[in-house]
Amino acid sequence: MERRFFLQAGSVLPGLRMYHCHILEHEDQGMMAQIDFLPR
Repeated sequence: MERRFFLQAGSVLPGLRMYHCHILEHEDQGMMAQIDFLPR
């Protein structure tokens, strides 16, 4: 399932970033994903 949301972040370079939990079983529960920071 793809979820989208928008937030404003100060002085972040554009590009793809990862966020994740260090417990591998949590990956299947949505605790690992990509965030794409777009240029302003």
